[in-house]
Amino acid sequence: MIKTSIMMLLCMILIVVIGILIPALIGDGISELPPEKQPYGEAAIRGAFSLLDNPSQKFFNRKLKVKSVEINEHTGELQAIVHGYTFFGLPNSRIELSGKDNPQDSDMGFTTIWFK
Repeated sequence: MIKTSIMMLLCMILIVVIGILIPALIGDGISELPPEKQPYGEAAIRGAFSLLDNPSQKFFNRKLKVKSVEINEHTGELQAIVHGYTFFGLPNSRIELSGKDNPQDSDMGFTTIWFK
């Protein structure tokens, strides 16, 4: 009886550890962007992370990954899409950021943020 309880406890701990480790294997997506867009990707990750102001949101969004960064050459408008992943690497949220291209600004000009 005690042996089965210990085995069940160890199995539950193993499942939790696997659930936490899988999102760590997901890349941030910045290296997949062209070199000229990588600073915008880093700024998008920072902007998306700053949106997660609730501790439970930060807890459940184990990993953020930049899916795309687009720059409109005519208007200078930036648009970035960042996905949040939860335990076991399951998609949890989609964060859209937009703003003006302003390299002097620490967040590269991302001003408007949508959280879905």
